[in-house]
Amino acid sequence: MALALPSLRPTSAFRTACVRRAAPGWQEHQARLHSHLQPRAAFGVVGAAALAAARGLRQRHSRSSRASCTLRATSSAPDNVALVFVKPHACTPQVLEMLPRFLEGRGVEVLRSGSVAAEEIEAEGIIDQHYEAIAKIGMARNLDSLGLGNDEAAKFEKGYGRSLSDAMSAGEVCSAVTAMEILQVEPGELLQRCLDAGYEKLRSGLYCAKLGGGETGQLFVLNGFYARMREKFTKAGVVVHWHVVGFDSAKLPWMKFRSEVIGATNPVDAVTGSLRARIRDEWKDLGLAAETNYQDNGVHASASPLESLRERQVWLGEDVSVDAF
Repeated sequence: MALALPSLRPTSAFRTACVRRAAPGWQEHQARLHSHLQPRAAFGVVGAAALAAARGLRQRHSRSSRASCTLRATSSAPDNVALVFVKPHACTPQVLEMLPRFLEGRGVEVLRSGSVAAEEIEAEGIIDQHYEAIAKIGMARNLDSLGLGNDEAAKFEKGYGRSLSDAMSAGEVCSAVTAMEILQVEPGELLQRCLDAGYEKLRSGLYCAKLGGGETGQLFVLNGFYARMREKFTKAGVVVHWHVVGFDSAKLPWMKFRSEVIGATNPVDAVTGSLRARIRDEWKDLGLAAETNYQDNGVHASASPLESLRERQVWLGEDVSVDAF
């Protein structure tokens, strides 16, 4: 489904929201995690009156980033809109300068731009909402809330030769955040231990790694990778730079935007001429500290109109009730 947004330009309805809270610690964040992961508004069908109100957009501006949102006048309304942001590992002056020029050279119009600092990402639980499915598991305190059923139990027993229910009763199964407390390790070390141990996939978005430690000498850690993924966005000094972009579906359908303009999620598979391929091939010249990989692939981009709608709600605080979707 294509999105039809009116031309976006500053109006009196344009507002900003400043977050003036310091980033909470891990313990404080846990107390609020459940509420962060709940949708802020229900998706629904909007009518003509909502389209007229679409210019009243709320943008996030954190005190720490001191960033201002830039809106650009458009001659015609693109019928597809996506959110694109530079991942923290690729946030270099060279990439930030190259990105808008690259997109516009591929027929993708930059409608507005801005940034969100780590303090706000942490305080608002933004990254936990963005990666909601894996975040709920990696940050879970109550494993009963994860809905582990017969299929997961069968895969667990096949992989480890132990009953999932027995392991849970013995206190051997835990999330990433709990594992860090038990093992007294930081996110990076937990990730490395999980990688060394290898993962068993219990279902989509749910991966288990068997580590040594705990009262019985073994721990089965669920989504142990997430703590490090999260830390990349919430570490002090991190700023995520974003662009809301538009493109004409007649000339650039979503599939082509994803595959030919942005490139495959795994940079190794990104086609020549795509954004991720360019970052992959020119990472040194672009100022990156290391080559790109499946997770650190340079940029994130919405994969569909619905994903774009939700991501703009999560990252920019936009009101879905007045979105043209």
